[in-house]
Amino acid sequence: MRRPLLLLLALLASVLLGVPAVSGAADARFRVALDGRIGGAVQGTPEDLTARFGAPSARRTGRGGTTCELRWSRIGLRATYAVLGEGELSACDDGQFVGARLTGSRWHTTRGLRVGTPERRIRATGARRCAPGQCFSSTAGTHVRNGWVLSSHHNRCTGRRSPTVVARTTRGRISSFQVDWIGCE
Repeated sequence: MRRPLLLLLALLASVLLGVPAVSGAADARFRVALDGRIGGAVQGTPEDLTARFGAPSARRTGRGGTTCELRWSRIGLRATYAVLGEGELSACDDGQFVGARLTGSRWHTTRGLRVGTPERRIRATGARRCAPGQCFSSTAGTHVRNGWVLSSHHNRCTGRRSPTVVARTTRGRISSFQVDWIGCE
């Protein structure tokens, strides 16, 4: 009888104080894993992130319908998808994940870095600065100037390692995380 009462009190306190009853569950939703998973989701198709975060607040199709940008403004998530080749496929429905930019203050990595974390904490993790031309942002279509490589993967296109998760910095603090996973077809 005591245990249900304690659980009920914890739940009531969490509602009244606005604190999640299970803090790890709330955090996991906004975790950027070093393998590129966002919020625990494998973001292979637009459906994957939509299932995890709900309907996007905006949807924009690129030239020719081969790219699609989905935005979840409330949580600071922008993901890009693409279809390769020709056919009747829609990038917004059938595309494959290319990259994402995460700007919301709740986003954090498995190493404890968050949007807003001072740059000196990035150095302490052993991350390395992006070399000139190394960190390409698929969502922006440009190279990241102020970035730190947090993890990388073997890129089949180039035969070399490419950044998977990059911490972008502005004025000495993390301003966003860039997740890129560009496959070859």
